[in-house]
Amino acid sequence: MPLSVMQTPSMTVDVTIIGSGIQGLWSLATLTEAGYNAILLERERPGFGQTGHSHVFLHEGHMFASSVDKEFDEVRPRLEATKKANAIWKTALNDGWLRDLDTIESNFYVGWQLEQRGRTFQSYCHRAGLTCDEVAQEGDLFQGIPPMGGVYHGPGKCIDSRILLERLLAVHDIRSRVGFCKDIDILTSDSSQTELLVTGKGEAGSNSSRSKDQIVIKTNSLILSAGAGNERLISLLNGSGSFHVETSRQQTVKTFMLVVRHLNSSEPLASGFFPEFGGIFMVSRRDLQGKIVWLIGDKQRKLIPVPGESPAFDAVNWFGNLNRHLVNLLPRIANNPDEYEWGIYEATKAERWTTNSKGEAGRMPEAFHVSRHPSKSIWLTWPTLLTFAPLVAASIRDDLVATAAPQQPVSDLEHWQRLRLDLNAADCRWKRTPLVSWTKFNQSFGAH
Repeated sequence: MPLSVMQTPSMTVDVTIIGSGIQGLWSLATLTEAGYNAILLERERPGFGQTGHSHVFLHEGHMFASSVDKEFDEVRPRLEATKKANAIWKTALNDGWLRDLDTIESNFYVGWQLEQRGRTFQSYCHRAGLTCDEVAQEGDLFQGIPPMGGVYHGPGKCIDSRILLERLLAVHDIRSRVGFCKDIDILTSDSSQTELLVTGKGEAGSNSSRSKDQIVIKTNSLILSAGAGNERLISLLNGSGSFHVETSRQQTVKTFMLVVRHLNSSEPLASGFFPEFGGIFMVSRRDLQGKIVWLIGDKQRKLIPVPGESPAFDAVNWFGNLNRHLVNLLPRIANNPDEYEWGIYEATKAERWTTNSKGEAGRMPEAFHVSRHPSKSIWLTWPTLLTFAPLVAASIRDDLVATAAPQQPVSDLEHWQRLRLDLNAADCRWKRTPLVSWTKFNQSFGAH
């Protein structure tokens, strides 16, 4: 180890978490509550990455019950995991950490073109214990939608990601346990401890990386929860023989989200999933003026083969395909585009590597994944969907409690202050997406 590093101030903690999205902050609060001296490192600000791209829509598993092309026993594990995670969310929202948090309650509709597939979906929901009532095609949501083979509905709710993150930061005062840094290197990693060399942000506007901005963190346990930002650290750990490649390989996929807002009024407060209309998913959100805005996505997702490399899957191609389905599903929007404002944002998601039956990469993971090193206290986490975040946190906590009791007392924070910057959570990505007239939007994303 270089002399400069040996002279760098150090601190020892029970657990270090890397990544301050919903997953990382929920884990930090969970482990702090369990008595561990845990800290978290972030390179940007809470929710800057995958969390900010998400719609943060909570449902009981209805979207996954729509996998009617599979046998129910194939679908059951994900439904059970979703119900379990949703129960944790409900507890937190009703009388736990998130009580009185402002949410958007809305009916969650699932619509089918073919009646038999709708009946199969309803059967899957009932077998999983999910509320699933068939409803008539009436009301504001379904005006202009062509007749379907069946429309079903259950409960659902949306949460503003920034409000959620700020509330999590207040749990057990974990904000004081979040440090911001420019870089993280792994110095050593053995069966008992991992040493991280962390370079701080320095003063505002400074690009300094001098040793005075550095600290060595000796951590008994390490949790990687930074999504796509995990790539380099996973590589470093694999280079030291820490993980089997097949259990730590990560895939990054690109998706898009359409934002639609009526010029003069609000859209109906309702969310929906329509598997046979291109897998269109729409969710209600409320803007700063109180108007209901719809976020619309679909099942299109493309693997980014190399981190930072963009495949031939851009917003123009994506919207061209989506719009064909919107014409059939939401003709009142598609046929009157000048009555709306439009915008698109790009989102990337990091997940555990998956392949389909043909060996092709990029398949949607069936559940969340937590991979632990076979002999060290190091975890890689891929919640896949933020619904699973509290379940992932509970899983790691239970694993840690069973193997390593808290050892380190709350540290002298003198050195920790080198990494402390009080930053507010990042806003939801859709709120930062410029909305323009259909004419301008079509010039950029329409057919030419």
